[in-house]
Amino acid sequence: MTRTKVSSISFGISALVLLLLTACTRMGGGESNPSGAIAYGNESQQWPLIYLPTSVAPANGYPVYIWSHPNGGAADQPTADDAQVIREMTGAGYAVISWESLPTIHALGQFRTGQDDADLMWSWFRTNASSYNLNPNNVIIGGRSRGSGLSWKLAHSGDPAIKGIYMFNALPDAFWLHLDDWNPDTEVNPNSPPIQLVYGPTTGDGNEHRPENGESIRDEYIANGIGDRFIGLTEGIGNGYPYPDLLNFAQTYFD
Repeated sequence: MTRTKVSSISFGISALVLLLLTACTRMGGGESNPSGAIAYGNESQQWPLIYLPTSVAPANGYPVYIWSHPNGGAADQPTADDAQVIREMTGAGYAVISWESLPTIHALGQFRTGQDDADLMWSWFRTNASSYNLNPNNVIIGGRSRGSGLSWKLAHSGDPAIKGIYMFNALPDAFWLHLDDWNPDTEVNPNSPPIQLVYGPTTGDGNEHRPENGESIRDEYIANGIGDRFIGLTEGIGNGYPYPDLLNFAQTYFD
């Protein structure tokens, strides 16, 4: 598909979210939760939260869903939707990492910082996974809006540890503004893993989270001879649950 250019963290979790998270173990935090801080780098925004199942870890560690939040969110402020993801995944024996970078990005330089943070987080994870009973070779990459863009290059890096990609409202229009500098389409390659995308808007809505951006990625999978790895594109869920097929996707593609 031919593309053209288109024109301090506070800590607080609602009682509902706390209830949804009682069945897993949470580790880590950032500046807002210094007593439990785990850092993947030296900058204040470089920290992850790790959610572990309460079940006994497999011999090679828990498979891991690594996720990054949208603009305006925070890794240590899960929404009710986020909490449902964590509850479902940890309940099935999978760990979840929610990692922080710049909480909101609006400029190319900030985006590049976020991409660099993704690489640094990945290196930290690979080095320290065994300390948390995580399997560094059994990972699905996720992200919502902002988080999808920050994770996109990593997700298509060809690392065999990355078994799949499952994202919501992936690659909004802002990530297509500087195609001469970075084009999400060109990250897709013959080694890209299976992918499933879900969108709130429908085609033609004109929303910045347009499913047409996901359709462009589908075209690239086909052009690279891996169309069978483009598992699906769901659109028009509105305010419904953003991750309806994540657990099934994980059960299919985790080793």
